[in-house]
Amino acid sequence: MEHLPVSINIKDKHCLVIGGGEIAARKAGLFIKAGAIVTVIAPKIEAEMKHHLSHCNVVWDVDTFSAEAMSHIPTPKYVVSAAGDDAVNQAVYRYCQQHNIPVNVVERTETEYGDFIFSDL
Repeated sequence: MEHLPVSINIKDKHCLVIGGGEIAARKAGLFIKAGAIVTVIAPKIEAEMKHHLSHCNVVWDVDTFSAEAMSHIPTPKYVVSAAGDDAVNQAVYRYCQQHNIPVNVVERTETEYGDFIFSDL
């Protein structure tokens, strides 16, 4: 067994989503339902993420992922990268590994890897 099924209390914890598309919005929605403080880093966002921004307590940093962008936000407890760009996802993964931040990466094929995965709820 590679992953241990656990439930984690993330209420009022800073969580970060990289990407503004449908997959990123779905992952952000899970963080929102759990009561997390969600920040999104993406140069643009699609309809579902716009809905989260207008109806939930979500902060959008209109930027592409970089160490510089990370310096402008609170250090997240958990990160999901669903940028739709494998190079960006790899950069997020490396950054999180270097800074001991648990990360879940969703590639364009919707395969996930990293320190944790999302189970169907």
